Amino acid sequence: MKKIVNGKIIEMTAEEISQHEADVKNVEAETKAFNDAVTAKETLKTSGKNKLKALGLTDDEIKALLG
Repeated sequence: MKKIVNGKIIEMTAEEISQHEADVKNVEAETKAFNDAVTAKETLKTSGKNKLKALGLTDDEIKALLG
């Protein structure tokens, strides 16, 4: 694997390659955790709206409550 330092292309050391691979795995894990959290929040929001509808509230009333 290569990198650019001061405009020159040089080979990365084994330690740098290992660190790069670890960093990539960490970013992938953080991205998955973030996406899972966003999905969970949307699921809860939809569930809450459906429960309010089941109680007889209209879409306009739900929008007014949730802002």
